[in-house]
Order: sequence, then structure tokens, then C-alpha cells
Amino acid sequence: MDTLLFTLNLCVLLVVADYAHGTRNVAIGKTASMSSNHREYKWLAQTAVDGNVGNNSMLSDTCFHTTKEYQPWWRVDLHQDYYITSVVVYNRLDCCANQARKIKLTIGKSLDSMSQAGHLDGGFTTTHTFTVDPPLVGRFVQLQLYGITEFFHLCEVEVMAYPSGTYNVATGKTASQSSNFSTLKYHASTAVDGYAGDNRFASDSFFSTTKEYQPWWRVDLHQDYYITSVVVYNRLDCCANRARNIKLTIGKTLDSMSQAGYLDVLFTTPHTFTIDPPLVGRFVQLQLKGITEIFHLCEVEVMAYPSGTYNVAFGKTASQSSNYNTSKYNATTAVDGNVGDNAFASDSCFCTAKEYQPWWRVDLHQNYYITSVVMHYQLDCCGNQARNIKLTIGKSLDSMSQAGYLDGGFTTHTFTIDPPLVGRFVQLQLKGITEFFHLCEVEVMA
Repeated sequence: MDTLLFTLNLCVLLVVADYAHGTRNVAIGKTASMSSNHREYKWLAQTAVDGNVGNNSMLSDTCFHTTKEYQPWWRVDLHQDYYITSVVVYNRLDCCANQARKIKLTIGKSLDSMSQAGHLDGGFTTTHTFTVDPPLVGRFVQLQLYGITEFFHLCEVEVMAYPSGTYNVATGKTASQSSNFSTLKYHASTAVDGYAGDNRFASDSFFSTTKEYQPWWRVDLHQDYYITSVVVYNRLDCCANRARNIKLTIGKTLDSMSQAGYLDVLFTTPHTFTIDPPLVGRFVQLQLKGITEIFHLCEVEVMAYPSGTYNVAFGKTASQSSNYNTSKYNATTAVDGNVGDNAFASDSCFCTAKEYQPWWRVDLHQNYYITSVVMHYQLDCCGNQARNIKLTIGKSLDSMSQAGYLDGGFTTHTFTIDPPLVGRFVQLQLKGITEFFHLCEVEVMA
């Protein structure tokens, strides 16, 4: 493939896939790169996969931007293969729309196998769709200004796709471990960041426990999956023999973990625990059994496909009518996957100011068939404040319709939606009262 540089101002790249109903965005939170950086501290490649178009304006700081150069490029690594059906690009509207021209789209399973999937000669002012028919299977998606020296700026790119078989469901999920070798680095989450770091300690892209008896590492997938295999990447620069006697357990809950694999020999290349038939589970744990040792791995991949519905709200864009505190209790705490022991002091609950008919809302970034919405309330105080809750769902904010209503207080409540409603936006609002509104977590099952 061409190893050419380009100046790219790209505000969001969204690559999407669906497990049951159409396609959805698979790019959000994935690993992005570009040929150069216009600024070292902003307009970076990763801002193109944050799910925020920023009003199509560079001033929003949610666009990436390269320097002015010959044939600049921007790329996203989806971490596994998808069937890609289209790529939609949204141009910058505040200035310089004509700079985004002669755009070449390439897709590939590897960087050595990229092939052209589309080309746009002229400029465009709003949106352009590259239709990929028949779909191409690929892991990497690249946009490049071809044959010119120019800045390149886009404010959103949606790559519509669906999974190619199983895929790594662990990337970006919540990980924990039995102890921390260092309080500053080598944390559990580095094993699900999509980066093996050349399997080296110096890369700071692996987890490490202290030396202890039967250390463990665990990932919470946030919902059940049919798990077909678990792939582990060992450290190669030193001490590979520490990762031995590895017991793999999987469960729907931490109280129902069962053994799914065992490895008692040294491994220097990635090792795959094959699970046939697949096990349904939410939690995956690796533990050194029967020994006292330091436990470290560079990456863990959990290959799986979804089991029925799952929580599509996790990590999505949330907002609320007002903020009780400007530094915490923000809307996003209700979709962080952490109920925080249902305690306000955990800082894992959202809270509005006291106002008339306060609301909280989540943008799922694309439409889903929504079957239920689960609310987890604060338990340490003020149980009567969350009442008269109206649930609305819509494909747009202009088409919201009521899907549920709850009069009284509760601890955990499920709004069942039968038949399912198709929607992108989910809103909860206290109707007809002046009150604080706070919840510790909201799950949208779809």
C-alpha cells in the first residue's frame, strides 16, 4: 500500500456493525492513526473515533488535523475483521470545505493487503457515502487525499459494517487484577487496549501483579456472550516463564465461574484457549494456579458473539438538563458500567440541580431494537426523589414517544418494551414535579 503522508482534519470516524438488525458503528474507541499531527496536543487521530462530530467545526476540538503535505492519510484499526457495507464522510462546515477532495478509500485485512473501495474526485459540503457493494471484509479502513498536497478535514466518518464471524469483545471493557505491581502503570486495563506493545515490558502496555499466591486478572464484558476462544499474548523480552499454570474460568456471574481451559507449559507466541462448544458468560478470568509468582500478560482477546440482547448504552454519549456539581455527578457516570454500590459517595451516579421536570438522556449513536431499560437507583439516601419517571425513545429528538412510566420509588426497576421500539435516543424525565434527579446506572438492552 502507499506509504504517503497527508494533512488531515477529521472530526469523527465512526465504523459500524450490527449483530442482529442492520449495521452499526464499530469504530468508536478503536485505535486511530494519521500521517502527521497539525498540533501535538489536539486534533489528534483518536478524536475521529470519539463519537462526537462537534458541530462540524474545528473549534470544537473533536476533529483530527494533519500538517499540509503530499497525499495525507488517516486510518482506523477495528481490531478484527468486519463486513464493511459503506463509509459515510461528513465535511467540515465552518471553513475550507474544498480541501476535502480526491479522497481515496482503502480497506484491508492487513496493512499489506489494502485495496481501493471508493474514490471521490470533487469537493463536497455536507455528506458523501461510499457504498461498498458487495461488502468487503477488512480490519483497517483508510482515507487518503490522492495526488495532491493539501490539508484534509472531515468532521465525521461512519463505516457501516457487521461482524465477520466472532470478534474480540474484550477491547475497552472493564478489567481488574488481584494486585498492582505499580500504582502508576501496568494496570489491568492495558490488557484490553487493543495493543500488545511489541510484547515488551518497556512498552507499558501490559498488566502486572505483585508476586503473590495465585494472582489473577479478570475482564467484565458488561453482558453475556457466546465465547469461542481466549487468546493470550505473553511478554517476550524477559520472564516469559512466569505466565504458567494458567487456569481460565468463565461465568455469567462471579459466583458461577467454571473452568474453560488450562495451560501448564511455557508459551512465547500467542496461545489460544479454544472453547468448543462455546460457553455463555460475562466474566473471563485468568489465574496462576498453585504457585507464588508475578503475573503479567501483554494482551488478552476474548473472541465471541453476542448472546441475545445486551447493554448498548455503555460508554455512549449522555447528557442531562442541569449539573448539580460541575466537577462530578455528570451524565456519563450512568453509562460507565459501574453502579458504584448504589452510593452517591461513589461518584458513579449522575445528579441534576433541583428544577422542574429534570431529564437525563443517552445517544446510542445509531438505531437499535430496544427491548428494556433498567434503572439502578441510589440506595444511601433520598429514595423518594426518583419518581414520576417518564421513559421516551426515538430515532431523533424530534420523534420521541413514551415507552414507559413509573410512579413510585424503587431500587432497581426494569421498563419492559414489548414489542421492541427502534430508536437511537433514550430519555428519562421526572414529570410534573420540581426535584433533584439522580440515578447510579442506566442499562439499555437491545
